[in-house]
Amino acid sequence: MEQLLQTLPREAEMMRTVWVCERPFTTPAFYGTYPHGFLSKALALFDGVKDILHCPSGSVTGPGTTVDLIRDENRKPQILASADALPFENDSFDLWLADPPYEDKDAARYGTPPFPLGGMMLEAFRIVRPGGYFGMLHLYCPNYNYDHWNLIGQVAVYTGIQNYVRLFSIFQSRKGEAK
Repeated sequence: MEQLLQTLPREAEMMRTVWVCERPFTTPAFYGTYPHGFLSKALALFDGVKDILHCPSGSVTGPGTTVDLIRDENRKPQILASADALPFENDSFDLWLADPPYEDKDAARYGTPPFPLGGMMLEAFRIVRPGGYFGMLHLYCPNYNYDHWNLIGQVAVYTGIQNYVRLFSIFQSRKGEAK
């Protein structure tokens, strides 16, 4: 009960909103790209961040460092690696944006193994700087360690009729906070 009471003030201060990112009339070249206009809206939330990671990056080319498991005609990451085992030093990024495969069938469609969501959350805590951010677009808010992250925002992302409404969960690292 005490832990629940401690989380209530945080939740009361959390940003919650809806973004309309309707699909353009053309079909994207790559299944699973960010919704139309999403990336520019997401980046606008993080004024002043310098070091940005996109992982898995899919067809994103920046700004920042791009990481994915596969390089092909649509995916051109700068670095090939798994989201749960990245080749970066601790505290390397101010912001990590992720739009992973939502289900095993999506991973199969991308030609990758099932996505290591829990491992990615641990890796994000390792490489995001104290006070830095982790933002993930998914069908739901992932489980997270309350000692590692503050959930500071949730954005419902609407892309049109008969499409899933996705959730952009925004976390801030608690690394370095007094306990």
